[in-house]
Amino acid sequence: MSWLTSVLAIWAAVGPLAGVLIGHYLSTRWQRKLWLLDRRKEEFRELLSTLTRSFTTICTKRQYMLPQSPEDQMALHEAESNALMTIKDRIFIAADVKRLDIYKLWNSAINEYNRDHVYIPFSEKYALINAKIVDAANEKV
Repeated sequence: MSWLTSVLAIWAAVGPLAGVLIGHYLSTRWQRKLWLLDRRKEEFRELLSTLTRSFTTICTKRQYMLPQSPEDQMALHEAESNALMTIKDRIFIAADVKRLDIYKLWNSAINEYNRDHVYIPFSEKYALINAKIVDAANEKV
């Protein structure tokens, strides 16, 4: 009987501590998972916002029949650069961006628009990129 009493006495002292440690581990793990999901969401949102701003700037500033002011040329260059830089500098969603081939799709859309000066294919490619990003952002939720 004394053996069982000793085990129960030890468990009474160690059990709550073990429970606290296990609870802390599980809580920390869950908080990290939520933190990573929040960072992914932020990066997806920033990517989508930058591409949308760039798309809008390119569509409004690039007028092929009219000469472009130096300010418009600067805005176009900045819009294209910001989009490409934002695609490339993702950390938490880098694998998704690579898997979806966002850089290649965006670069192709820009080059085609600069070459052909046709809005509809550019807007269709933008819509495809947008849909892929939104789908990827909602995958792990």
